Amino acid sequence: MPKKKQEKRRLKKMAKFHLIFSVGLFVLYLGLSLSYSPEFFLKDIRDKFQAFGADTITVMATVLGPPVKPVVSTSAVCSNGTLSITLAWPADENSTAFDIERDGAPLVTGLGVSHYKDSLVAVGTTYVYVVTARGPMGSGVAVSDPVPVSTSPDCQVILPPPAVQIISISGQNILSFTGIPETTDLRPNFSGTTNIPNANIFLLIHGDIITSANIQANANGFWSWTPPLNLPLGPHTLFVAATDPLDPTRTASVSQDFTIVQEKSQNKNNSSKSSNNSSSQTKKPAAPAPNAPANGQQAGVPLDFSLALDQNAIFQGKDLATKITLSRLDPQYENSQAIVKYIILDDQGQQQSSALSDAMLHAGEVLSKNINVPTYFKSGQYSIRAEIIIGQYDVSRVNNFSVLPLPLVNLGGGIVATYPEILSQIGTISLWLLICLLIWLLLFSREYWLYLHAIRHITENNLAKTGLFGKPKGKGVSR
Repeated sequence: MPKKKQEKRRLKKMAKFHLIFSVGLFVLYLGLSLSYSPEFFLKDIRDKFQAFGADTITVMATVLGPPVKPVVSTSAVCSNGTLSITLAWPADENSTAFDIERDGAPLVTGLGVSHYKDSLVAVGTTYVYVVTARGPMGSGVAVSDPVPVSTSPDCQVILPPPAVQIISISGQNILSFTGIPETTDLRPNFSGTTNIPNANIFLLIHGDIITSANIQANANGFWSWTPPLNLPLGPHTLFVAATDPLDPTRTASVSQDFTIVQEKSQNKNNSSKSSNNSSSQTKKPAAPAPNAPANGQQAGVPLDFSLALDQNAIFQGKDLATKITLSRLDPQYENSQAIVKYIILDDQGQQQSSALSDAMLHAGEVLSKNINVPTYFKSGQYSIRAEIIIGQYDVSRVNNFSVLPLPLVNLGGGIVATYPEILSQIGTISLWLLICLLIWLLLFSREYWLYLHAIRHITENNLAKTGLFGKPKGKGVSR
């Protein structure tokens, strides 16, 4: 009995210590997080649950029908002054699209076939390719092993003429598409490639709303863009021009018609009303695509501006100083009131924060504004998009910057512990301890229920312990 009592006391002390430590740690995490930034606390909790949900969804997608891991074969070919690398892998019925990365950067996304020819390569260079197969479940993916390919140093390459192409619209591969592609996405994502590394990409959408933007392709010639505003139902024309940043005379352009249609899942009344509107809109012919911009002049857009940053790296919680310089403004829009919108995007293109301001436009004017970078932003690469909305025009420019963590503890050797990271780790530990505490409470509640059950139900063993049965008699009969 003394040993059992000692074990019970020890368990009670452990449970009490667990309770005090877990609740105290969580209260510490809650207090420090809210004092640091309430947005940080909400974002940190949301990220933890989203990570758990994403892991769960990934497991479900993998069980239901995972894509087959691509086994990539490569070949580098030099023919008639043209150097290229061809990638091929077996077709898979469980894969609906393929993404290719080269040297860790996107090369092409949403590819609908199991082969690709990369013509943007240099002689005597080694490239590493990774092919990702995506299944119909969305989160089900299969990633190939990295495949290195080296080009011949003896190939006499003739500089090819500049080219640009549109590959996908909202994930739909249009390379082999016949007719005008349709999408229900009011803000479709456009992606494509060009054989000009780091090309300046000018995009223009013709429709009821004219949207313009300047972005930059990566070193592989890949570019991707999503309009900042919802587009109306009906036909549109996307115009894309790529210009060599080292030689403005090397430019290429392409245009693509597409149609935005209404979703079919809406009720009949709404669909009947909107179908009349959409049908009337679809009857309008799409506006003709403009000619390629000459010397950087953007046809069809009444203004042009540049977006500059005072610093390309900024600490969490500080202000990002931006400058918009109006290099061109049509006389009819001089002294016009416009809306200037600033949007901060993460490396996945997701909006993180935004700010609005009004401005009176003048040619040559510089619009300066400090945009706060919240403390709850994670360190990494971001981009800021500045939009000038005037009349039916929405013109945007993008510039990249990085967010640096506020150092709290410097352990040396490049190891820096930041305040948000320590808070997040404390939160993770406290949440797991609280889960363990709940398990403890469930076990103790079961034991307590069994204890109450034993007290409330009279058994022969209980009566014997209290002496109500008296001493047991012998089996034999005395004579």
